[in-house]
Amino acid sequence: MIQEEAEKGKLAYQKDSFKEAEQHFTAALDLLAGVERETGGVLSPPDSDLKARVLSNRGRVRRDGANYPGAIEDFTSSLKQVPQQFDFARNLRNNLLHVLLLLVAARRGVTLSRESPEKEPEILVPLLIEKVPLEDAHRCLLDAKIASLPYKEDTMLMDKAGMILQQRRRKLGSDEVHDSVKHMDSEAWHNLGLSMKDKEGEKSGWHSLETVQVGSQSYSQQQCYVQAVSVDPRNPKPWYNLGLTLSLGDTVQIGSNLYTKQQCYEKFLTLDPTSPYVWYILGVFTERETVQVGSQRYTKQQCFLQALTLRPEYADVWYNLGDSLGVGETVQVGGQSYSKQQCYVQALTLDPKTHGKVHQAW
Repeated sequence: MIQEEAEKGKLAYQKDSFKEAEQHFTAALDLLAGVERETGGVLSPPDSDLKARVLSNRGRVRRDGANYPGAIEDFTSSLKQVPQQFDFARNLRNNLLHVLLLLVAARRGVTLSRESPEKEPEILVPLLIEKVPLEDAHRCLLDAKIASLPYKEDTMLMDKAGMILQQRRRKLGSDEVHDSVKHMDSEAWHNLGLSMKDKEGEKSGWHSLETVQVGSQSYSQQQCYVQAVSVDPRNPKPWYNLGLTLSLGDTVQIGSNLYTKQQCYEKFLTLDPTSPYVWYILGVFTERETVQVGSQRYTKQQCFLQALTLRPEYADVWYNLGDSLGVGETVQVGGQSYSKQQCYVQALTLDPKTHGKVHQAW
């Protein structure tokens, strides 16, 4: 029955009967979902391969029927079903980027060919250079990278498209390079850094030892974040992740300035002071008596208070706040006075796992 529905879908697609084709492919996927439920969520390799191909076929139907969000969903889901080194997976990635381009172009009223780019990835070149407005092309490239972060081989295709965009920008001159485009470039570098595997161990500054090739140059995870903040220093996220790559005492050069782990967190909070976690880790990692966030200075204790203002139920912050208090000292939180012992009680009440920390503190 599953194969029969899939074949009916293919025949309808060949006749340009997109609605009928989608119905048959959806019916096949519903039958496969039933098999998946019966087997406890695990499909056999042949059924998994069939699901990938049915999803891909429905994605093509949706693409040609101008249902671009549906097509993106199908191509992305199909990619999860197949080994990433297969040619089929590479074809799916080309389709994913193609559909994203079609989507942003349609939003701008630009009509692009829906010819499949499976055998000719170079179709991206004329699409990006000739047809799609620069800002949309950057946004599309960013969307494609976010959608395909788990699929490492994508970086080669993305980087190729990115280089084309950079060439186009140079030809057009600086007038067309708006702030929003700068931000999108920054986001692309940031997400490229995120796509590289992290190691556990934030306190010792461990991070991915992988490198990624962009054009003729290799970049580490840290260098990706440096590129992100160099392109747009007002983008807060890469400042935080750049801080994670540094050990205490280490510095990283951006332009003519050197930044420590603490200063990266300070930059993040200056741009976005709404993260309780970053206030917390700034308090934990600060090596100086005070830190500078924007135009104000904060002590370690005040960093913890800022975190609790944003998230009163943060157990680890309560523990560290208690640790920062001397015997007999109190602190005001939400209009209420807390001693060292009462901060520890709050931490234990919110998360009993802090028991070991509190026991050591006593």
